[in-house]
Amino acid sequence: MQINEIHLETIFNEIIEKLKKDERPKIMLTPELIQKIKDEWNELLKLDFKDNKKLHQILCILDNSHNYSREFQDLLLTTLSKAKDKDTIIYTLTAIKKHIIEENLKNGIVLPLELMNSLKDLIKSKEPEVVEWALRTIDSMGPFGMRLRDEVLKHKPGISAFFNKHKQNSLEIIDHLEKQWNEFKRK
Repeated sequence: MQINEIHLETIFNEIIEKLKKDERPKIMLTPELIQKIKDEWNELLKLDFKDNKKLHQILCILDNSHNYSREFQDLLLTTLSKAKDKDTIIYTLTAIKKHIIEENLKNGIVLPLELMNSLKDLIKSKEPEVVEWALRTIDSMGPFGMRLRDEVLKHKPGISAFFNKHKQNSLEIIDHLEKQWNEFKRK
């Protein structure tokens, strides 16, 4: 398939249709598709997120891909650092879990410092859903998440967690992380 023949919106719509049927889309990232995504994503970054719909489609494709690609690392990290709205941040984090965290852990590559710094900032967010997804991302990092331990524990929700489902989820994730980190320390 030629790169000009690839339409990301069509792929996105196919993913949505499969998800509606409770099917797992599993999009195969071919070299041509990777290049098409990178080209369109770079154009979106030049427009400074003027078309979040198209960016969200790209992030959905990445989240539902069968294979990983390190080629998206810089674009994902740039998007995470520039994103302002909670949906873009959350969708970017889900793609980061697959294309940076899982890929790097699988290949024994240290996670980028830029990712750690972004997660530190996101834990401080006033938006509880963003905090929850940042914690989910940290949880997926295994022992590397310990590097953010102090920051995570400093922002553990208190009594307010009982009045907000995202804060409740964050509290549960932090409790889980504490147990996990204590296990890592014992080994």
